[in-house]
Amino acid sequence: MFAVRSFLLAFLVALVLAVFAPQSGVNALPSDRYAVLLESRAAPSYYDSKHLESYDVYHARYIALECANYHDTKFFKVCCGPLAKGKALSTRPDICDPATYEDCEEDDA
Repeated sequence: MFAVRSFLLAFLVALVLAVFAPQSGVNALPSDRYAVLLESRAAPSYYDSKHLESYDVYHARYIALECANYHDTKFFKVCCGPLAKGKALSTRPDICDPATYEDCEEDDA
């Protein structure tokens, strides 16, 4: 549990740096370990950027919550979709927040 929380904390710090540091000219990645998670990706053509949160923010949360492991589960339905533009993550259950996420079972959400 400590290792998961440590990783998530490091991930969130790296994510914040990746978002804000490029504007200040600082190297945003503390190590290559996070490069795959934090690399900016072009939103797929079907992603509705006009009505949904930033694709990079959504994708980073999807990776941090390990959503690929939970397809066809209640957790996936509740936590793994993108937020509507302007909607806060706090509107979802705590388990959907990468800062409080712990590897879950299907019935946990």
